[in-house]
This record gives sequence, C-alpha cells and structure tokens, in this order.
Amino acid sequence: MSKKKKDLEDSIDQCRQKMERAEKLIGGLGGEQENWRTSSNNLDFRLQQLPGDVLISASIITYLGAVNNEQRSVRCVLFDRLQARSIIQIVLYVLRFSLGLPSKVATAHRRVRDSAQ
Repeated sequence: MSKKKKDLEDSIDQCRQKMERAEKLIGGLGGEQENWRTSSNNLDFRLQQLPGDVLISASIITYLGAVNNEQRSVRCVLFDRLQARSIIQIVLYVLRFSLGLPSKVATAHRRVRDSAQ
C-alpha cells in the first residue's frame, strides 16, 4: 500500500509542477496578446493613412525635387504653417516611411546601378 501511496503523491507533485508551468505560460501569453493587438491597431492606422501619404510623397518628389535646397526649405516652412493653422491636416507623415525601408531602397538603387553598367 505504501508504494501505491508514494506513486500517487509523486503523481500529484508532478501535476502541481505542470500546473504551475502552464499558469506561467498562459500569463506570459496574455502579455503577448496585448502586444499583438497594439501592433495590429498600429498597422490598421498606417494602412488608412497610406493613400494620403503616397499622394503627399508623389507631390513632394514631383514639385520639390526640381527646386534648389533654399527654395525647398521655404516651401517646407510654408507647409508647416498650413498644418499649424489646421488648413491641412496630416497625422504622422514622414516621407521615408512612404518610400520604403532604407535597406530595400538601397538594394533597389544597387540593382538599377548594376543593370545600367
């Protein structure tokens, strides 16, 4: 009878240890769920902003690419004033985010350069 009792006690201890590990794992995953939810919301926001960002990027590249640095600075100040007065409203616009990751842009430049040679 004592062997059976010892086996049962060992089994109970193993179950407790498994339950503690499972609770720790579930607790850790709960934090991950919040991280994923936040990332998903950020992605949804960026996707909603994307069409406007592309339009602004195309305008900047088209109209400011042809002027010198001094004229570009003047126009950027004007742009900031319009935004400060709520004449135009842009949320978190950054040109380089619309253009792509720097590493991918650099790779594309190398490919174009290499194909031209």
